[in-house]
Amino acid sequence: MGKLENDIRKYGGLVSMSQLLYLDHWREIVKIALMHGAIVRVRRGWYALPTESDAVMRAWRVGGRLACASALAHWSGAPQPSNLHVEVPGNAAHLHNPDDLRLRLGDSDGVVVHWARNTAGGDSRAVDRSAAERQLARCGG
Repeated sequence: MGKLENDIRKYGGLVSMSQLLYLDHWREIVKIALMHGAIVRVRRGWYALPTESDAVMRAWRVGGRLACASALAHWSGAPQPSNLHVEVPGNAAHLHNPDDLRLRLGDSDGVVVHWARNTAGGDSRAVDRSAAERQLARCGG
């Protein structure tokens, strides 16, 4: 499973099935890796290593990446705030509960959604620090 884990790391810790197939990983190998806990399914068609942070995986389940106070906590290593702050594309639809992909995102799920017209800097896990600070200055959540 070493090559699979290394390829997931190369792609920033979160990888799609199509990326894995492009890298010559067979679906059967991905299924075996899932069964043995070498990787985890974050959402439909997306996978991560089990060592990925819970906050990052919860943000991806919603449909975005860490933003605002959650991104600042991610970058600093501080504890995550009580509400999960997630940046999603301005045209995102069908956001999901961060803990249960079968459920749509609801008002009581403890998620503050930051809709983005233009993607802020950062990586697949979180917006960069300066974007997170700008979001925090405008955030009411």
